Amino acid sequence: MSRTLYQLSYSPWSEKARWALDHHGMKYTSVEHLPLLGEPFLRLRTGRLTGRISVPFLVDDELRMADSFEIARHADLRGGGSSLFPEADFEAIKRWNETSEGMLAAGRALATARAMADSEARREALPANIPNSMRGWLTPMADLGAAFLTRKYGYGDWSVEACTQRLADGLADLDRATDSGRGTVLESGFCYADIAMAVALQFVAPVDEAYIHLGPASRRCWSQPALAERFAAVVAWRDRTYSERRRPQPV
Repeated sequence: MSRTLYQLSYSPWSEKARWALDHHGMKYTSVEHLPLLGEPFLRLRTGRLTGRISVPFLVDDELRMADSFEIARHADLRGGGSSLFPEADFEAIKRWNETSEGMLAAGRALATARAMADSEARREALPANIPNSMRGWLTPMADLGAAFLTRKYGYGDWSVEACTQRLADGLADLDRATDSGRGTVLESGFCYADIAMAVALQFVAPVDEAYIHLGPASRRCWSQPALAERFAAVVAWRDRTYSERRRPQPV
């Protein structure tokens, strides 16, 4: 069987897909995607020659999936372990995933704008195989990449206030859902809603390096200290969820 996940190791969307695949014990080969420059390769390898394409993208024999939610559903049907999509909770899980997607889109807009104004973050965004001595000269590549993402996802005109409010609204919803102390978003237990919302905090307070590696400047650009302090209980819930449910990633 040939199963390949095209991903960005630091991407929250890729993390949602990886977590679901790992939960179900599905073996796969990870291929790191390079934004902008790597898109022709991704199209060639996945057969998606027209339209917008992004990662995560799973190729599982003849099947092609280009969305974290779709990949997680596929893993639920084909993998082992407990279901992440109990039938009775499916509509609720979909709603929580929509909240997660909205938060991540807002967070990405804020983080990209900050990175474009942070020379250290732009250097960190360059491919890992570029020597440190050359990174200063090649930071315009990172500028092109950030501009490409802004055009691709259409958030160039989003206001800081609107993005911050979307994050705050999602955090407040999660705070209410987890306030009972049961440890999961839904009463029925751990499911994809927990994964989606735990990962949604990546643009508020990035998770520990053991799970997702970010350079110090990128971590700074992705953080929202005021929101993290205001919703400290939610951040603590996310940290417990990772500790109990997620294995550290290979270095």
